[in-house]
Amino acid sequence: MTCRALCLQWGKRLRFPLLWGGLAVGLSVLSSIGLRAEPPPQYLPLEAQWCLKSGTCLLLEVADKAEEQRLGLMQRPALPSGQAMWFPFQPARRLRFWMHNTLAALDMVFVDQGRVIAIEAAVPVCPHLPCPSYGPKLPADGVVELAAGEAARLSIKVGDVVQIQPLPKPVDWQH
Repeated sequence: MTCRALCLQWGKRLRFPLLWGGLAVGLSVLSSIGLRAEPPPQYLPLEAQWCLKSGTCLLLEVADKAEEQRLGLMQRPALPSGQAMWFPFQPARRLRFWMHNTLAALDMVFVDQGRVIAIEAAVPVCPHLPCPSYGPKLPADGVVELAAGEAARLSIKVGDVVQIQPLPKPVDWQH
């Protein structure tokens, strides 16, 4: 039974049928235009690191499950310096990421076979649909998302080697 039908049925039984009928229509309209409660932000443990040629290591949250990848960094404030989120994919494929419900601009570093193949720098947030998507035309087997400007600050460039190593013990960090 739809929300509208249920509210209308309840409205017939209650003293204020017009109020309940109006509520049913309002909820039906909001649902049909896609206004739904947003999920809370996810904070994954720091499970891996990417050590750059400069010697700087980025601590990585690893979004390796479909639901973790779907939520990504939605509803999250800007990532702190030295921290990122890693999205591994097997097999490699053409990846497209968007910024819907993301609160801070990001750098997206696309990786394939242990090398940076593309960088989308300072990708802006997108609070309302439709949102553009970002990514290379080439297949990739992973994406590292960092705070906007971090890829340039850390001198990450296309062609750089990417070796993601697991941490000896995952770290639950304070947010």
